[in-house]
Amino acid sequence: MKYKIRRSSTIGEKSCDEAFMSSCENWQIRTCTEKDFNKLFSDREGLWRDRGTEHRIDDDGNIVRRLENTDEWTVEINTLKELNDFSEKYGNLIISLDLNTKDFLIEIYDDYRE
Repeated sequence: MKYKIRRSSTIGEKSCDEAFMSSCENWQIRTCTEKDFNKLFSDREGLWRDRGTEHRIDDDGNIVRRLENTDEWTVEINTLKELNDFSEKYGNLIISLDLNTKDFLIEIYDDYRE
């Protein structure tokens, strides 16, 4: 399974030896209506439908659109043993779900962050 990967101390840089760049889907989710988005954010971001494709409303009532894919640092981890080995090598990990893209993210937690 492919995970996005980052390190608390160096977000945006290559986080580990195993990391490789990969093209990832880029979805934007907003917790408002399209009308509200256009009223509140159009001066900075344009109208909701001016950018992206596949505009829709998700099951939670959020507006969703697909933007251009982005290149992200990723790692491939396919078994619990591989995850455990990765944790032994790099220390504390935070595994989370990116609420915008629905991709799983591993953060090597090697520095304080809020």
